[in-house]
Amino acid sequence: MKKIFGLCFAVALMGCSEQKEPVNVEKPQAKVEPAQAKKEDAIQFTEQLEVAPELKDFQPYELGELVKNLMPDAQQNQPLQVWQWEHLANDAKILWLTDSYKQEENAYTSSTVSSREGLARVHQLGARVSELKDRKYELPWLIRFEGADARFGVTLINLRPNTDVMVGFDDPIPSLKKQGIKITTICDQRYAGEEVNVSLLEASNKQPTYLIDRTSSGSRGESRWLELSLQNLSTEWCPDDSSEV
Repeated sequence: MKKIFGLCFAVALMGCSEQKEPVNVEKPQAKVEPAQAKKEDAIQFTEQLEVAPELKDFQPYELGELVKNLMPDAQQNQPLQVWQWEHLANDAKILWLTDSYKQEENAYTSSTVSSREGLARVHQLGARVSELKDRKYELPWLIRFEGADARFGVTLINLRPNTDVMVGFDDPIPSLKKQGIKITTICDQRYAGEEVNVSLLEASNKQPTYLIDRTSSGSRGESRWLELSLQNLSTEWCPDDSSEV
């Protein structure tokens, strides 16, 4: 009898101590929103092109946007006459190739030339300059800061597709206007195989900046590049102004 009672008591204890497995109620998963589309995906490129490996992680610049960013911020007092070498140094869309700046002495002219170079992906309303290698690539643009003695800052910024061959690109005016830049023609110079168009660029909260649009044509084709200056050197840019012709 005692054995039966003990057995029943043990069974009762086991029953009391037995824990039920928790019911695994699956919680509704939080809705995972798709990753925000890259800005590049929103650009309607006119052609599918490969991107240079060194610029794979860089977002492209609309040409007008790049020019506007290169324009100095408006100054409360005296307008700037030169850029500083660190201008746009931390820009996420520019791959700078030069550490600080490079200064060279020209033994023939006894002059000093300073420069700083970087690369950027550039398009104009979706159109890009391209080059054919093993595949067809988007051609990066070279941003070159130039000056005399580096202590005196940057007097000129050169913008052009980064290639040694002659290459042109579309009229930059539509891209500039898209960024809200006001454009006023200053002078126009045309002569054999050369054309220079100078404009004054104005934008909100930006210092007025001169744009020099240069084109050179020859038997090997056409080459085009842009220059930015904070000083009005129109008598040098257009010694024989033909804007009224």
